[in-house]
Amino acid sequence: MIKNYMGVAADSEGNIYIGELSKITVLSEDGEHLRDIRVNSGNGYSFTVYDDKVFVRTGRIFHVFDLYGNEIDTPVNEDIKNKLWVVDSRPFVSEDGTEYYILNDHVYRSKDGETEMIY
Repeated sequence: MIKNYMGVAADSEGNIYIGELSKITVLSEDGEHLRDIRVNSGNGYSFTVYDDKVFVRTGRIFHVFDLYGNEIDTPVNEDIKNKLWVVDSRPFVSEDGTEYYILNDHVYRSKDGETEMIY
């Protein structure tokens, strides 16, 4: 089965955010499913995690969620907006230097020279 991932990111606690068709799946650092954040978009979206907030772009609209999926009223700075306009395949690098990336329908984590498939 081919997955349509919208990206991957992580928060400061090491929780992993995996963008899927209509949701962002949140896993613990150990891979345990914690929750889903619903994303209302019929044509895909882009997202990132920055400063422990989830920034989502659906079309020309930007949304900001707390880490539990509650939409919050927070301005989106130009750097975040520019990042969300570009859909790329570069790894997400967390604050501690861990890289998260998608390859062949799987999500990987690479830290200290060790790489593991996490989803």
